[in-house]
Amino acid sequence: MKNKIAGSILFVSSILFVFFSYKIYQLSDLFVYGENHSERPVLEFTGAYLALWFIYAAGIFAVYRLKHKGFLFVIFAVAIIARICMLNSNVILEHDFYRYMWEGKEITQGINPFAKAPVEVGVSLVEPDETRHAEVSLIQDRIYYSELTSVYPHLAQATFALNAMLWDWDLYGFRKTFILFDIGIIILFLLILRIRKENRLYLLIYLWNPLLLKEVYNSMHIDIAASFFIILFIFLIHKKQWVFSSFALFAAALVKIMPLLLFPLLYVYFLRTGKIKQFVISSICCLIVGLLCIKSMYIGIDRTNKSEVEAGDIQKPVDTPFGGLKAFSDGWAINGSLHYALAEFYSYGNITLLAPETLETMDAGKIYIRQEQLAKNTLFILLLLIIIGLSLFIKTQKHLLLACGWVVMLIFICSPVGNPWYLLWLLPFLIIYRQWPWLILMICTSLYYHIFWIEYHISTNQEYHFKYLQIIEYLPFFIYTLIWWYYKYKKKMVLDE
Repeated sequence: MKNKIAGSILFVSSILFVFFSYKIYQLSDLFVYGENHSERPVLEFTGAYLALWFIYAAGIFAVYRLKHKGFLFVIFAVAIIARICMLNSNVILEHDFYRYMWEGKEITQGINPFAKAPVEVGVSLVEPDETRHAEVSLIQDRIYYSELTSVYPHLAQATFALNAMLWDWDLYGFRKTFILFDIGIIILFLLILRIRKENRLYLLIYLWNPLLLKEVYNSMHIDIAASFFIILFIFLIHKKQWVFSSFALFAAALVKIMPLLLFPLLYVYFLRTGKIKQFVISSICCLIVGLLCIKSMYIGIDRTNKSEVEAGDIQKPVDTPFGGLKAFSDGWAINGSLHYALAEFYSYGNITLLAPETLETMDAGKIYIRQEQLAKNTLFILLLLIIIGLSLFIKTQKHLLLACGWVVMLIFICSPVGNPWYLLWLLPFLIIYRQWPWLILMICTSLYYHIFWIEYHISTNQEYHFKYLQIIEYLPFFIYTLIWWYYKYKKKMVLDE
């Protein structure tokens, strides 16, 4: 009976998942770059996207109660249809891929994206064909913060260059390029399920994930490449290929630098389990590759130029390849969780850790910027302490990977930038270890897109509305996580007795 009910739930979920995927495809026609902002159906999109998440959760509920492998065909069929819908949709509320395209073409023309910002590079230098200059100039104009150099590490740049060679200036080329990473993740997930002797129907947790559909197949975020290398890391850990697993994790850090914070956990595990040789080989190789990558970033940079370029309220020194990254880390904050709450706390308490005579020379805006920076520093120190603390309890392979997953989640909620696509880094851990607070966080952050409705429809006191949106967005996650941990701890206490 339970199997029949679960099968019925999966069948209904399949139909609804396809319906709402197609609905998002239809709504995407009304999202045209730079046009009719107030007429964009942001609320309808957010509603359809949230519906996908709840249907996805129902699908997970069903596969946990099903054993029949025949349902695997249904799961794959729905996943393929949903991907086709996203592959043919207009991009919804995103523009990062314009920079990806530009930097990929720069590399193919021998230009270092860390040396020159897009605005400093003439169209003719990246596109020799004069008949395409108008098209390419439009792409250049759409690059966000084009005054800043690249923030993307070397494997991300390699992916951009590969895409440029394969698809030239095709606006949707990355959707086709990212299919390779998607297929790779599916294969690795299947192999891990075989190693763990788990139900193959759990593939639904990856194949139907709405975050993947929106942020990769619609918005084309490079984070899918980091997800691939992270699940490769998990696979190699399961295969006990310790050195190669560290290389996979380092490769993920060469897409987005966040995975570097997982290395203390990995290396402490190596040392605590007697893998001294693997630790030495891994650390030396990663250090050498890292130094070579940093050295290559200086190619074409004029170190005598000490001027600064303003990008809105962000500044970057143009004589360093880290200018774009520094500007991003210093001056960018959006949809933050704990960072925003702590900055508001410091503001309310007038906490700056500055001398009174220094405060007298600063206006309210600069004081709040100081409090935001103080919040960043506080949370970064707290995060490092948590990583150190977790590393002391890592004794097994499972402990290591679970700790990595929780640290990725903590990085997200401590970051001043809460872009939902950053949770693609967490997706490989979710599909293997299925810690439900991670799923709840993904669902809650889908409300991020309501920010655009506020921007388009509310002209005054936007910060007030942003604040309450963040409360609505993150509060359910924190409440659920506390309850989840409480029952987890209570269950452990009962078992110990």
